[in-house]
Amino acid sequence: MIGLLYGSLLLGGAYAVYVDATDRETDCPIGWAIATLVVGSVGPIFLGMFLLLYLVLHAIEACWVRWSHGHAV
Repeated sequence: MIGLLYGSLLLGGAYAVYVDATDRETDCPIGWAIATLVVGSVGPIFLGMFLLLYLVLHAIEACWVRWSHGHAV
């Protein structure tokens, strides 16, 4: 049961990263999904840390974009 739950979380995380990368029009959205699967296959803690890092970097990027548009020359 735990394996089934973790497998669905792993696939769901990879799909969410792929959809987000496609929406942002990044260079290689399938690469981000594969990276999520590879990191997540190590263990659930690594998957959680990877997805948390992914979200934190997006938050920093959003703040940076808002700040740079407000201070454009």
